[in-house]
Amino acid sequence: MQRIQTIFHLFLTASLASTVLILALLAFRKLFKKTPSSKLAYALWLLVLIKLLVPLAPQSPISLFGLMPQAATQADSAMRQTPPVPSLSVDDGTAASTQPVVVPVPEDHPQPETSEPPAPASAPPASPLEEKASGQARWSPLPIVALSWLAGFAVLCLCFLIGTLRFEFKFRSSRRIEDPGIRSALEKCRRTLGIKRPIPIHETYGPRSPFLYGLARPKIYLPADIAVIADSRQLEHILLHELTHYKRKDLWINLLWMLAAALHWYNPFVWLAIRKMKADREVACDAGVLEVLGERESAAYGRTLLLLSKVLARSSRTAANFSPFFEHEHEMKRRITMIAKFRKGSYRLSAAAILALLAIGAVVLAQAPNTRTGAAPQAGSGQAQAHTASFHLVRINDWSKWFSSLERANDFSGFTYKVPDYLPKGYRLENINLAKYMDMNDNVVAITVKNGYEVFPHEKAFELLASKENLLDTIYSSQSGGEVRTNAPATWGPADPQFFKYADATFAGIQGTLVSRIQTYPWHLPETAKSFVWQDEGIWYAVDYFSENHTREGTLTHRSNVTMPDLEKMLHSYVFPEQIKQVDYTGEGITFPLYDGKDLQKAEEALGFDINISSTLADGQWKLMDARLNKAGDRTRYFKFRPAVDTLETSYQPDPDLKSTVYSMNDTLNLYQSKAPIVDAAKMTVLRTLDLDGVRVTVAEDGKRFYDVFEVDPKKDTRRQLFYLWEKDGIYFTAAFLGLEPNQEENVKSLIGAPALDEKKA
Repeated sequence: MQRIQTIFHLFLTASLASTVLILALLAFRKLFKKTPSSKLAYALWLLVLIKLLVPLAPQSPISLFGLMPQAATQADSAMRQTPPVPSLSVDDGTAASTQPVVVPVPEDHPQPETSEPPAPASAPPASPLEEKASGQARWSPLPIVALSWLAGFAVLCLCFLIGTLRFEFKFRSSRRIEDPGIRSALEKCRRTLGIKRPIPIHETYGPRSPFLYGLARPKIYLPADIAVIADSRQLEHILLHELTHYKRKDLWINLLWMLAAALHWYNPFVWLAIRKMKADREVACDAGVLEVLGERESAAYGRTLLLLSKVLARSSRTAANFSPFFEHEHEMKRRITMIAKFRKGSYRLSAAAILALLAIGAVVLAQAPNTRTGAAPQAGSGQAQAHTASFHLVRINDWSKWFSSLERANDFSGFTYKVPDYLPKGYRLENINLAKYMDMNDNVVAITVKNGYEVFPHEKAFELLASKENLLDTIYSSQSGGEVRTNAPATWGPADPQFFKYADATFAGIQGTLVSRIQTYPWHLPETAKSFVWQDEGIWYAVDYFSENHTREGTLTHRSNVTMPDLEKMLHSYVFPEQIKQVDYTGEGITFPLYDGKDLQKAEEALGFDINISSTLADGQWKLMDARLNKAGDRTRYFKFRPAVDTLETSYQPDPDLKSTVYSMNDTLNLYQSKAPIVDAAKMTVLRTLDLDGVRVTVAEDGKRFYDVFEVDPKKDTRRQLFYLWEKDGIYFTAAFLGLEPNQEENVKSLIGAPALDEKKA
């Protein structure tokens, strides 16, 4: 369900952006209807088609949508994903629904002061109707709207399919024309247009208009009465017109417009655009025919069109179909006017027109650059380099970011919020996540604090949340679709979707809402998590203070288990960041990601040398996907590979936009830079030693996965893990390859020869 909502949101964003383009293009047609070439007018509709079918596009500072207040965030919002949110469960009469619901609370975890009397321990969870009656159900229309869009898309695709099948059935008995005169005219027209493929011509008794049909095996269908009425000259005009459609690939373009209509069926401007596009297509096709015939033949060609219009006027039925069955839209006056004013060479696009089309495409197809609060400006050079003044890394899922310090997170958060100046004993900051989900306008700040460095099931951690939007309608909403997150053994039965229960509560004198997230099983008691949500000065806050979990063996554990005294003390201590006196939110000693020049400068200070980062490698085939400064001794990182010294790690993968046929999309290069070696070649299998531009490079294979940089399952992933190790100017480089085997040595050689950033800036 979440995937459907995300896709719907992507195409909804594209539909709104395309509406702007459609209105602009209609105004252009109205104002300059006598000026632009017919081919240019039709080409402009192709830009609208691309925008409708490709909801994601590169960002550009010259984007048209950067001029609009909301458009600047469309590219980012389209990439956001709504996190899975549990839904209310419904009593279906099974054994699961008749099990008593027991919500265990530890002895040192007293119940809050609630405004409602506590339910008996054996009472089942409130049904959706009960929660709705109490005003606690949180309803969102997005799932219904997304499903309605999907249903409309499916219905329209079905209609198109039925129309195609009916057409095939109706005309499969059409007779192939063997008349020597018509076949000779067809061959002459085909040679004139330079079409090598034979295209048969069939006689029909249904439609009153000639048309071209068939993507795989195109055919020209000629009504029987036109074959009788038209003379040889008029027949040549008709055949040239249909063959020009074939040469211009209009059938394939029409198929794409059908797909766009199905995807954007709810947008009336898309249907209007298709109608206007078909009119411009016919005018462009007429111009293409006249370009072949010449100016002297324009009057005769116009009379042929008038003949067709008279024949079509006799028909009692008007075919309105966006399929390629009937290509002719009758803006006859406009077409005749163009024919009368036609001049040789006007069909071809001039160099200026081509440049204008490319410029318009760059402006209307690109998305606005990311201009969120605190974000660094987008690097404008596009070169395979970065430095502290222009470095800006945009990750694939850039709608979500993580930080190791509160100060750095606040550079991107977009709003001011409070944090606790007290944490229970032994807890410290682990990381801060910012996420701007699909249906939200602002970031959600999630601060994770942790006690110790153990992993599940022994870790102890809890989360602190802040948002400008109502967390009860977003993160803790029970109407966004159920999810299942459990490690419980299979003997408990398949886990049911989680659901929420809400109750007014008061903690430490703060009035808010107690949210219980409950996970039920057919053959076991439920698991429970508790959060306290409240609002303060327009900002919503939450503390996920308690969770009940189980290991795969069924052992009960609590990842979050804050005692009530600690919770109340923490709630009393909330202050703004500049007022913090006790808790350390600096992230000192914690690994941090690189987003812009500020992070790059901090990494250079930690490493003690100028950093060399390329935005692309392998002649642009590999793209920089991630960059971070791994701090020595940072145990918050759950990776097996932990360098003993501060190390810059940059990760590259094949550029997804290039759709490489040489590399797999998840092939990876991790390049490490440090002041001391981070791996020992003697613990791997040394394959060879290279001399690349005077630098000694050791090549080794981690066949036994001693370092296991990529942590892949060797039984499922047989790609080699090769290491290239070298030292240059006192800096140790480690290039770890997972796949990416073609031309590895040449690419390592380019890395060795790359200048340092201070040399580049000079």
